Amino acid sequence: MGGVSADAPLDGRRAWIAPACALAAYLAGVVLRYEFILVWNRATSKECLFSDAFAYYKSAADYCNPRYIPSICDTIFPPGGKYYFGVLMQLDPSMEMAMYVQFLLSCVIPLLLYVTAGRLFGRRNGLFALGFSSLYFPLWEYYGYFMTEGPFLFLILFTFYLLLRSLQAETRVPAWLWGLAAGLTLGLSAAFKSLALASALLVFAALLAFFRRFKLRMLPTLAASTAGLLMVLSVISMHATRLNEDRFLLIANDAPRNFLLGHHGRVGMATFTDEKRHFIHEFGGPVAAQRGYQDHLQLNVGVYEGAEQYRMAVDWMKAHPGEALLQSLEHAFDLFYGSVPWPGAVRSYHSWSIFFSEVFLVLLLFPAGIHLVQHGREMLRLKPRYCADLLVFLPVLSVFMVAFLFAGEPRYRIPYDVFMILLASRAYCGVREDDAPFLRGLVEAPAA
Repeated sequence: MGGVSADAPLDGRRAWIAPACALAAYLAGVVLRYEFILVWNRATSKECLFSDAFAYYKSAADYCNPRYIPSICDTIFPPGGKYYFGVLMQLDPSMEMAMYVQFLLSCVIPLLLYVTAGRLFGRRNGLFALGFSSLYFPLWEYYGYFMTEGPFLFLILFTFYLLLRSLQAETRVPAWLWGLAAGLTLGLSAAFKSLALASALLVFAALLAFFRRFKLRMLPTLAASTAGLLMVLSVISMHATRLNEDRFLLIANDAPRNFLLGHHGRVGMATFTDEKRHFIHEFGGPVAAQRGYQDHLQLNVGVYEGAEQYRMAVDWMKAHPGEALLQSLEHAFDLFYGSVPWPGAVRSYHSWSIFFSEVFLVLLLFPAGIHLVQHGREMLRLKPRYCADLLVFLPVLSVFMVAFLFAGEPRYRIPYDVFMILLASRAYCGVREDDAPFLRGLVEAPAA
């Protein structure tokens, strides 16, 4: 079932131009990544250890402290960042190794995009994805901090690549193995950000639609990936539930907080006070700060008390239905424009963040949007040549949906910009008549 679309041959004297340009862009990107991550914006510096980055650094130190006793306070954020940076801190307390690991992961992203685009759409698209992602600053900015966006970006893209390998496997055994690997990495990505599960749900639904429409052999992929995901989630959930004082918790208690702050007026800052456990947690969103929101919520509830936070948010939405809908629309809009991505918004290189926000709009969002408008009908009708486009679009759609329901800011979208690059490559490289479906066996179903 391997199916990489055939590319029209280039003139022999010009065939080397596109690969040479893509390779040059990649090498330039490696140099830029090295300078940003390991020289200019060192994650261990005082200027970079603040807010979320400091919180993950502290949680890594707690992981390395044999006297530290985990409690319900450790359920506020997903556990992936704690263990990822904690293991790296154990190996090298100076965290120099952690910065090199971050640098190496950032260099892998363009290569992973290249092979993914090649399997989906062909070599031309792969070269475009390689060149563009190599010079696209947001894809390596977060690797310059001790934050979870970097490892999450790698895992979510790697999961997608493994899924393709399973779907395109010629025999059952490789399909099972690649599918199992995809499920395991999906579970690991959810340990960093539970948003990965929303993306997986939409992709899973699309694969079921492909199965029903084209009668493809997808059981090994669907079953193995589901098994791998459940293996990881069961471990995470049992640990999270125990820390949550035996109340069921799938991953972390961050969703209720985001839902409440996203649907309770123009909240700039919230203070959660748990008098029973003597724990105070303060949180303010970067978008709220840039919009100048002044409301300060004083809540006599623990930040991990999810049911109470959902109740408060729903009560407010019932009392202010129009404003609640408007805020949801603003959250979705904030993914793409309206605020400068954090932490670049408060760093000395904020002009870079502004510039690449415009690059995203003009060179990624608009071309990808035009492609979706032009071929959206064919995608919804599951035309074989556009099934891969649908599969790539669904993770982006999941981010939009989650932002509408909870809260949104550009930082949540940026790991998914790799899928926008894949869609934009279709606009730039064109859809040719000889494009082959990405799965062998994707053919028009016979008329009833």
